[in-house]
Amino acid sequence: MRIKVVYDSKTGNTKKVADAIFSALPAGTERDILSIQEYRPEDDDGWDLYFIGFWIRRGSASVEILKRLSSLHGCGIALFGTCGILPVDAEGAMGVSDTVSVWIPEDSRYLGSFLCRGRMDISVRNCCAARRGTAEDDGRIDQFLLAFDEAMLHPDAADLNAAADFARRTVEKFLKLQVQDPRDNIA
Repeated sequence: MRIKVVYDSKTGNTKKVADAIFSALPAGTERDILSIQEYRPEDDDGWDLYFIGFWIRRGSASVEILKRLSSLHGCGIALFGTCGILPVDAEGAMGVSDTVSVWIPEDSRYLGSFLCRGRMDISVRNCCAARRGTAEDDGRIDQFLLAFDEAMLHPDAADLNAAADFARRTVEKFLKLQVQDPRDNIA
C-alpha cells in the first residue's frame, strides 16, 4: 500500500498534525509527506490513500488544497485540519469537513476527518483586542479573545496522539473496505 500525506500549514499547526499522522502510518508501507507548496501533479502516480491537511479559514480549506482534492481519483482520502477559534466539537467546525469533502471526486472514497484546535498568529488577537471598547459587541470580542488564548495551547500532545489514532483507524478502515468488496477496489 502507498500512502501520501499532503498538508497546507500557515503557522505550523497543521504540519505538526501531519507529522503525527505520518509517524503513525504502518511500517512497511510506502509513504510520503509533502507540503502543498512542495507538491507537483506528477507526485500523484499510483498512491492508494491520501491524508489531506489544511488550516481552516472562513469555514474551508485553501484553494490549493481544494484543487488537489478535486484531482485525486480512484483512491481513499481522509481529511485533517486545524482551526484557531472554534472548538472542534462546535457545529460550525464540524461543518468544515462537510464543506471540504464535497471536493473529493465520486470515484474516490472519503474515509473521514480529524480536526483539532491550533494557535493563530498574535496579530489576529492584537487586531481584535484593539477594537475592544470601541464596538457595541465587546461581549463577542471578549469571547473571541478567550477562545484565542485557549487555542494558543494547541495542538497539544493529546491532539497529536488523537491524530495518530485517527491515522491508524483510517488505514485499518481503508484495508477492510478493500477486502470486503474486491470488485470495488479503489486502489
